[in-house]
Amino acid sequence: MKPVHYGYLMAIKALSWTYKPANGGYLPYRTYIWKGGKYKADLKLADGVTPDPKAGQDWCFVFGEREWVGGKSWEKTQKIGKRYAKGKPEKDTIDPRVPCS
Repeated sequence: MKPVHYGYLMAIKALSWTYKPANGGYLPYRTYIWKGGKYKADLKLADGVTPDPKAGQDWCFVFGEREWVGGKSWEKTQKIGKRYAKGKPEKDTIDPRVPCS
């Protein structure tokens, strides 16, 4: 999935400077939005009766350089997103889902 020399790229990025002080002088991490799957077609809101507007639509998640450097894996992040999409989140996790558009 990741390029072979990704660690080298990140090491270079950490030592690179920009002309934008707002970035702390360093190049910002890139963030990528990945399609994670589709919400169930019969998804309901918390009341259990009202159809959820997200039903049948795509859901996406964030996985980029910041997550990779932080030791997270793409596969684990997608798995956490799937559990949130099913309404069964794991304890002590943060929802990685974001709008696809």
